[in-house]
Amino acid sequence: MDITREQSQNIRGLTILLAVVHNYVFRPMGINCNEFIFSQDYIDHFLAHVFSPQAPWYIVSFAVWPLVACFFFLSGYGLTKKYGEGELHVWRYIKVHLLKLWVLLIPVFAVYVLIYYGVFGHRWNIPSILAQLTFTVNPLCYGDNVFVIEPGIYWFLGVIFQLYLLFLFFRRLKTSWLWVLSGTFIVIHYLVLYLTDNDVLMWCRINAIGWGAPFLLGMIAARTPLRLSKRQNITICLLSAVMMCLCVTNKFLAPLSEISAIVLAVSMSRIFSFKVLAWAGGISASIYMVHPLLKMVFLELSPSSIPLSLACYFVLSIVLSWLYSLLMQAILPNKPNGR
Repeated sequence: MDITREQSQNIRGLTILLAVVHNYVFRPMGINCNEFIFSQDYIDHFLAHVFSPQAPWYIVSFAVWPLVACFFFLSGYGLTKKYGEGELHVWRYIKVHLLKLWVLLIPVFAVYVLIYYGVFGHRWNIPSILAQLTFTVNPLCYGDNVFVIEPGIYWFLGVIFQLYLLFLFFRRLKTSWLWVLSGTFIVIHYLVLYLTDNDVLMWCRINAIGWGAPFLLGMIAARTPLRLSKRQNITICLLSAVMMCLCVTNKFLAPLSEISAIVLAVSMSRIFSFKVLAWAGGISASIYMVHPLLKMVFLELSPSSIPLSLACYFVLSIVLSWLYSLLMQAILPNKPNGR
């Protein structure tokens, strides 16, 4: 399957902009969605507000989590297209990707830590800071540990680094084995959802085990030639939209939410193309890094004025992220924002 750079950027742009909005509004507006845990009460609350004035915020919040899988799907796709199955210098590969992640993280994270602890007076948590800087925060976050949220919401970087390492093993496998493994990850998701508690589910969802299926499907897509007509893409888009709605509101289908979201996003990118989304997708990594910092500041200073503060926060997030992306390009010519 060929996914063009423009299509990839459209998918990234749509997902990151929805995430920016969701991450700001869900707590002040009391919107609980099944991100790190699963609760039927959250679904019932969502369905009760489908036809209310707050419906758009609920829809965004429930759609964002499955759409996050698109980032992992595109990472698997991009790595496979770039490295294929040929020779790869392992230590150089690890060093390059570590450097990209550190360059993205350290400047913003340093400011975040200074404001979070120095200005707003939270109690210093040095182990959490070190864990996030070394991308080891994800396996350490379990139960009462609050590493994943103190400070920042940079759990994604730990997951992507785990998948970067797993790619060294996955790339050697035949496509048939990738299908088996992706199915295995989905089965594990089902077992965790039905047989364990929410602490285990959260742990899986902030580690590679929870995102292995989307990543492997990205690798499979990169290896599989597939051409679809516009009519076929429209049909798939409509069916996957219905499937995603069913998945996010039904426990039995919940582990398939991410897969349906990927199919929906890819098919949409083949039907529609928006330059604004493509531009946002090009700086999606910078947006991900910058917006938690601004979210913290705006919610601390104006927690009750959601419409006005949301607009200011959103615009400022985009502007500062664009400037941050320029800085990243100056430091790393092969910028980490794209595929």
